[in-house]
Amino acid sequence: MKEMRDCLSKCPDGYYTPDGSDICNLCGKLCKTCISKADECLSCIKSFFLESKTKSCVAKCTDGSYAELSDNTCQNCDQSCLTCKGKSESDCLSCVQKPSIKFIKGYCTDKCPGNMIKRKNSDDCIDINGCFDSLIFTIPKMFNIQINNYKATLIYKLKTNCADLSSDIKINWIPFPDAFISVDKSTLEIPVDKLKDGNISLTVELYYNLSLIKSFTGSSFLIINKVNQICFNLKKFN
Repeated sequence: MKEMRDCLSKCPDGYYTPDGSDICNLCGKLCKTCISKADECLSCIKSFFLESKTKSCVAKCTDGSYAELSDNTCQNCDQSCLTCKGKSESDCLSCVQKPSIKFIKGYCTDKCPGNMIKRKNSDDCIDINGCFDSLIFTIPKMFNIQINNYKATLIYKLKTNCADLSSDIKINWIPFPDAFISVDKSTLEIPVDKLKDGNISLTVELYYNLSLIKSFTGSSFLIINKVNQICFNLKKFN
């Protein structure tokens, strides 16, 4: 084992000081730095990764951990993953073997993960939010009494690969008072004389197969164009 013959304040990278000694000994060949023993690594040379439990440097991290390139360490996967590419639950590459667990778009789960929901009459999971080319809620900020009726509209367009979902998409308006004179799949209409106190607040919810996708809220203010008669007292000047 090599020993350094210079006097130093501390051992440089690649060397360690044995307990009770003032000698710098060489670390194991895979350790960039080490402590107490040659094979107790604190960091690893390029292309090797530190296993924190064993303090050893490995070319490939064991199952349940992944190689963190920023500091050349092996970090724990999410507990649902057998192997992974990162710490998130969506970073799984394979799953712990359990009867109900499935590998779905990076997740190991027994249900649709993240924002995904089940396609109707199927076990397939779909990213319903990714099915929309556009999704816009429009509501006038200010509404003039001279206009006949008040309208709020939810406009959406589905991508071609999700067109079959259209029949199972439903819209729910909140509140739904007697003042509403007509409502179709995307447009709400209210007569202006039914607006209370010149204000209205609406929430519209978008559902697929009874699962809530999005919720929007907006409010409007009614402008009342009414001119009161004004009287002037005229004073005659001499």
